[in-house]
Amino acid sequence: MLLFTGLRVSAQSPHGDALEIDCSQCHSPAGWTNPTLIWSEKVSGAIKHKGRSRQVEGKVTSDSKSVVFDHDSTEFLLDGVHKVVDCKSCHSTMVFDQAPMQCIGCHSDVHSMTLGDDCARCHTPQSWLVNNIPELHEQNGFPLFGSHANLSCVECHGDGNSTQFNRVGNDCISCHRTDFMNTRAPDHNVGGFSTDCFECHDPIGTGWNTNTVDHSFFPLTMGHAITDCNQCHTTGVFSDASPECVSCHLNDFNSTTNPNHVLSGFSTDCATCHTTNVGWTPVSFDHAVYPLVGSHTTVSCDACHNGNYTNTPNTCDGCHLPDYNGSTNPNHTAAGFATDCATCHNETAWSPSSYDHAIYPLTNSHATVSCDQCHNGNYDNTPNTCDGCHMTDYSSATNPNHATAGFPTDCAQCHDPTLWTNATFDHNIYPLIGAHATTSCDACHNGNYTNTPNTCDGCHLPDYNGSTNPNHTAAGFVTDCATCHNETAWSPSSYDHAIYPLTNSHATVSCDQCHNGNYNNTPNTCDGCHMTEYNSAANPNHATAGFPTDCAQCHDPTLWTNATFDHNIYPLIGAHATTSCDACHNGNYTNTPNTCDGCHLPDYNGSTNPNHTAAGFVTDCATCHNETAWSPSSYDHAIYPLTNSHATVSCDQCHNGNYNNTPNTCDGCHMTEYNSATDPNHATAGFPSDCAQCHDPTNWNNATFDHSGFPLLGAHATTSCDACHNGNYTNTPNTCDGCHLPDYNGSTNPNHVAAGFATDCATCHNETAWSPSSYDHAIYPLTNAHATVSCDQCHNGNYNNTPNTCDGCHMTEYTGATDPNHVSAGFPTDCAICHDPTLWTNSTFDHNATNFPLTGSHMGPSCVTCHSNGYQGTPTNCDACHITDYNGTTNPNHVTAGFPTDCAVCHDVTNWAPATYDHNATNFPLVGAHVGVSCVSCHANGYTGTPTDCNACHMPDYNSANNPSHSSALFPTDCTMCHNSNAWDPSTFNHDGDYFPIYSGRHDGEWNTCVECHTGGNYSTFACINCHEHNNQNQVNNDHSGVNGYTYTSQACFNCHPDGNN
Repeated sequence: MLLFTGLRVSAQSPHGDALEIDCSQCHSPAGWTNPTLIWSEKVSGAIKHKGRSRQVEGKVTSDSKSVVFDHDSTEFLLDGVHKVVDCKSCHSTMVFDQAPMQCIGCHSDVHSMTLGDDCARCHTPQSWLVNNIPELHEQNGFPLFGSHANLSCVECHGDGNSTQFNRVGNDCISCHRTDFMNTRAPDHNVGGFSTDCFECHDPIGTGWNTNTVDHSFFPLTMGHAITDCNQCHTTGVFSDASPECVSCHLNDFNSTTNPNHVLSGFSTDCATCHTTNVGWTPVSFDHAVYPLVGSHTTVSCDACHNGNYTNTPNTCDGCHLPDYNGSTNPNHTAAGFATDCATCHNETAWSPSSYDHAIYPLTNSHATVSCDQCHNGNYDNTPNTCDGCHMTDYSSATNPNHATAGFPTDCAQCHDPTLWTNATFDHNIYPLIGAHATTSCDACHNGNYTNTPNTCDGCHLPDYNGSTNPNHTAAGFVTDCATCHNETAWSPSSYDHAIYPLTNSHATVSCDQCHNGNYNNTPNTCDGCHMTEYNSAANPNHATAGFPTDCAQCHDPTLWTNATFDHNIYPLIGAHATTSCDACHNGNYTNTPNTCDGCHLPDYNGSTNPNHTAAGFVTDCATCHNETAWSPSSYDHAIYPLTNSHATVSCDQCHNGNYNNTPNTCDGCHMTEYNSATDPNHATAGFPSDCAQCHDPTNWNNATFDHSGFPLLGAHATTSCDACHNGNYTNTPNTCDGCHLPDYNGSTNPNHVAAGFATDCATCHNETAWSPSSYDHAIYPLTNAHATVSCDQCHNGNYNNTPNTCDGCHMTEYTGATDPNHVSAGFPTDCAICHDPTLWTNSTFDHNATNFPLTGSHMGPSCVTCHSNGYQGTPTNCDACHITDYNGTTNPNHVTAGFPTDCAVCHDVTNWAPATYDHNATNFPLVGAHVGVSCVSCHANGYTGTPTDCNACHMPDYNSANNPSHSSALFPTDCTMCHNSNAWDPSTFNHDGDYFPIYSGRHDGEWNTCVECHTGGNYSTFACINCHEHNNQNQVNNDHSGVNGYTYTSQACFNCHPDGNN
């Protein structure tokens, strides 16, 4: 037996530097021929495979013809059919580590990269057969349910080659566009159906039949809940089916006989009466023309309509006249009752009836008697008065005897209709209150109810005559007891002492103190009782003083000592209030004087400063003095008020010791000053002698002549008086021409005389200066350019009958206008309609007042641009002017696209572009980046039938995408799965949810570009072992020591760590 000695041969190994193992482990001295490898036992040795040191095991068998090699110690586990293939099938060279690790290295890609190069996604080492197709589709977001579960792959992914599986989008239309376009029942294309088949069809089902059509625009309920669409959609075009009932049910409508809908003129809107319930019932006809209530709701239609729904009567007797004629209790015909049953009956039942007994309301006991008790079988002329029925009761009444008492036969005056005994005779002729209310009727009426007295003494004269305290007869009291007594009891009585009200002390004295047993002619004056007190009064002695005997003038009725003499005949105020009575009255209270001099004449005669007598002052002291003290006095100089300088002069300066006939006019004192005045000389000028007209009483020099007769303003204020008055202040003229007629006559520009101007200078000029003048041109206001022309330009030297209309002056300009030609255009001659008075060219024709306001770019063109055929009948529709623009438009071609000729649908009046076509009203609203692109970018082939799916426009973007390569990665062509319409970036491809978490977990932030994991730019494959810590195979091997089935491959990493975690 040959044994390997473990000696290393120095020659270079043909297996490459990576394989470090004793040659004798595999070879024998007999030759290099590779022995047969067997895998049943293990031998120990060292091997470095693919640059990573690794312990491998192997053993030479005893026959020296075979060697055991543990291939599991490499990075490629031999599993399935890999165990039985010849080593050379994979190891084509002697350098073993050059054998490729990826499937594609050994196996030709029969799928032509339509599925990527990772065979392990679909295949296992056991067989080429694929067992995880459903799982693969779930990962790609398209689970295989229903009919899809039984399809061959090539039916969706085939392209003429059974091994090439082209990527298709997950949206239904990617495969079923032909089905969609070819469907005729209904025609999906014409009907505008959604291309998302899921909206109507069930992906789990096994056919196109559907129960999930959104028929909310016409809910399919009850009888309409059918599954055969063709029952209603008979033409195969589902968009032309009318939602109107009659469009399907006209035959039902026409054939209905109970009732006959056509003859009855019923509405063809079945929903008016019917629901969608099967069998047309229940029916809810709106019987508003005759509401069905009560028993009417339960009768059949035919009971009233008799098979004829036209002119059915809507009155009671229209149906119930037989009932009316057959009634016997009461006999309606004989009683002449109205044929309007509702007068008495309701719609619930014939009885109880509720006849409106308004002619005689039935209340209380009347409500319970039978009709016959009153009507006696005759309902005509039934009495409606009490005695009509109750005369027997009236005649038989004994308590009281109504007939004997002459009671009225109107029972209701005393009785109510509830009970006879509830008699409530209205005793208003003599109301019974107090003790009268409890007295029996006979006590007053004595069995005779006629002419019963209604005065007190009619019953109570014996009481009156028998009274002793006081004796009413002797006292002559009135026989009207109510004067003192009330009806409750005789006492207490409350005699109204109004003839002499008893108040205060009078209220407590006994009657006899004043009346002395005699109630006739009792005095009602103070002295009638109190003359003794008057005569005995000593302080003061009333009799001696001649005080009046009317005590109430000074005393009140409470107490004598509360005397309050009313001195209103001469009010005592000031010093008078403290003077004793005798000081004025001197013991005589009669004819006491009430004037000042009556008491104070000695004071008047004795006054010396001033001497009142000599001065002739009035003897009414109050003229100057008050009642508090003699001084200070305050003489009221009202006859000539003393103000300003007059207030400081002494009295004698004016009165000269004589207070009679003192003058009260200015010249009465100041005639000397008047005569001596020189500037101006008042006497010569004939000024009035009333100084106050010009001077004030403060100072002579404050002369303020009131020139209000002709106010001096402007230049007049600085002119000397003589310039106007010429030394004569009488009859000085106060009109303009009175002074300025020479100026008027001498004016030349304009010549006032020739122009016939008014001589009232103020019409045009002011008082400041002759110019500028401000003629009130109100008859034709001068504004803007009119304000600067000379008068003669319009008036031509003649200021009479000057025209005040535009064409009166500007007819030449009107007829000479060419742009536009006013005459040809028939413009009005009122220039102000378009022009302003500033400049002709500032024409402002109010186009807004027309049917075509000018806005935006319409405001710029000349009038003739639109009004080339004149200004009458100019069209206002867009294409009338812009049809050339419409026909010449190429981007987009409006004619080819069939755009409307109403430009305003898309354009505004500011500019043709940007156009504002409302793309939101289409099946493809423009949002995000789509808003900014030109129309032709999408509508390159015209505006009809433009596709709305992403790849119809963006397939070049899809094919050219390289980071990642969408076509290589077999990404779906539905861009919206990852991108939004704002921009390509950022995309929202859900890498974490659909594939592998790279934006969360341990891989978040550990990469920069996709190609770091998807090496080679192929996004259908990935590599884990090229990244970060995984590229150290020894470390990874050690980390996974003892892990069953571990291999150092990317697929193995993903299989164990699908979420990137440990």
